[in-house]
Amino acid sequence: MELMLIRHGELPEEMRGCYVGHSPTPLSGTGRNQCRALAPRFREFSPELICVSPLPRALESVRLIAGEEAPLQPDARLCEIDFGNWDGLRFDQINRRDPELARRWLSNPEELVFPGGESVAAFRARVSAWLAEIMRRPEQRIAAVTHGGVLMHLIGEILHIPLPERWRIQPARGSLTRIQPDGRLLEFGTVLYREGEPV
Repeated sequence: MELMLIRHGELPEEMRGCYVGHSPTPLSGTGRNQCRALAPRFREFSPELICVSPLPRALESVRLIAGEEAPLQPDARLCEIDFGNWDGLRFDQINRRDPELARRWLSNPEELVFPGGESVAAFRARVSAWLAEIMRRPEQRIAAVTHGGVLMHLIGEILHIPLPERWRIQPARGSLTRIQPDGRLLEFGTVLYREGEPV
């Protein structure tokens, strides 16, 4: 089995540096071009199953990559972590509002529950449940279009990377990663479009 893991495309400029969880954020023009540039590689991979986060930026991405008529399997377990009241804020804004919680986020993120949102533990559990289910499926080529936090955990889980070190796994927006469940990383964070290039 081989997984093609795709992070949705870039977001509008005003969202750069913000925590973006469940908010209905669209792609930017660059993000849409990134997804179009991935389409040939996606067709070459020819997935037997296409899973996708139901959040708008992931759905917009997968339609540009796979085509409007491609059969999709939306799965809420592939949604980004729910940042709750932090959604749409930058860290400096969060730090001004609640410096103690911001300190805990930096020092011990595994124990954090986002105010009005989700705990990191609950997030990891749902992503792990999706992966365990996928590993039992008969399909040999599976694609997932999802989010940075989800990919961080999926890749870390497959490669048996300790939890505290998984935060370093940062595939770029609009990138693809290919990995096998036995722990073989075939490709990581490949971006096929840069801003200003023709598509």
